[in-house]
Amino acid sequence: MPRRLVPVALVAVGLVGTELWATRHLATAATLALFVLLFVAFVPAAWRWFRRSPDAIRGSAYLGVALALVLGASLGPVALFGQQPYVAHPPAMAALLTLVLIAGWILGRDIELSSDLVRAEARGESLERAAEEARLLALRHHLDPHFLFNTLGAIAEWCREDPAVAEEALLELSRMLRTLFEGIREPTWPLRRELDLLLALHRLHALRDDERYRIEASLDDAPTMDVPPLVLLPLFENALTHGSASAPLRLSLESDGGALTVRIWNAGTFEGPRDGGTGIATTERRVALAYAGEGSVRVASVERGDVAGTEAVVTIPHVPSAAPLAAVAVPS
Repeated sequence: MPRRLVPVALVAVGLVGTELWATRHLATAATLALFVLLFVAFVPAAWRWFRRSPDAIRGSAYLGVALALVLGASLGPVALFGQQPYVAHPPAMAALLTLVLIAGWILGRDIELSSDLVRAEARGESLERAAEEARLLALRHHLDPHFLFNTLGAIAEWCREDPAVAEEALLELSRMLRTLFEGIREPTWPLRRELDLLLALHRLHALRDDERYRIEASLDDAPTMDVPPLVLLPLFENALTHGSASAPLRLSLESDGGALTVRIWNAGTFEGPRDGGTGIATTERRVALAYAGEGSVRVASVERGDVAGTEAVVTIPHVPSAAPLAAVAVPS
C-alpha cells in the first residue's frame, strides 16, 4: 500500500496545486481533492469487482462510477460555487473520463497482482510448513515407542542368550535411527537410501522372528532418482506390522523411464484405513506435496497365488538424481 500511496499523492498534489494556482478558489480545489480521494476509494475496487466476473452489468457499473466522479468534479463546482474548475474543465470531461478509466484499471490491476503475490507467498509458506509437518509426522510414526521398547527388550534378552545377535540388532537399530534422523533434515534423498531404510527395518523385525517376517524384494531395476525421505516407510511398516505370516511380504519396483511404480504387498485382506492409522494418509500427503498432484497412492485388496492380500502402489514421477544409484542389496 505505501508503494502506491506515493505516486497517488504526487498526482493529487499536482492536480490540486494546479487548480488552486489557476483559480485561486479554495472550495474548487477542495472539490478536486475529494474527487481524487473518491477515485482511489471506489474506481480500482469497481474494476476489480468487474474483473472477477466480467459481464455487461458489472462493466456498466464500473463505467458509471467513473462517470459519476468526473461529472462531480467538472460540474459540481459550477453548481455549488458558480466557479468553473480549471483542471476538470467541463469541455474536457471525455478526456478526463478516459484517464479515470485507464488509471482505475492500472491501479486495480496493481492491487490485484500484489494480492495474488501475497497469496502465492502465503500458499508457498503453507506448503513448506505442511511438508515439514509431514516429515515430522513420518518420523514420529516410525519412532513408535511400542516398537522401540519391544526391540530394546528383545536386545536385552539376547544379551544373555545370544550376545552376537544382540550386538547385530543394536547396530541395526542404531543405523536405522541415524538414517531416520538424517531424513527429516533433507527435502529429498536418493531412492537407494529409502530402499536401504526399508530393508533395515525388515532386518530388525526378522532378527526377532525370521519365520514371521519374510520378504521377497525385486529391486534390481531401481532407477537413479531422488525421492522425499521416508515417503515409502509408512506403507512398508504397515505391511510388516499388519501382514500375516501366510506369505512373504513382496516389495517390487517398475520403471518405464517416465515414472517409478513401487508395489508393497502383504498377506491379509485390506479392509480400509484403520482407526487412528496415519500411514496411508501420511504417504498420500507427502506425495501430493512433493509432486503437485502428479504422483499417486493406491491401496487395495489384491490376491497373489490364492492368498488374499493388500497391495499399496505408489507412483512417483521420474526425477533424476545427481549421482548414479548403487546396487541395492537384497537380503537372502
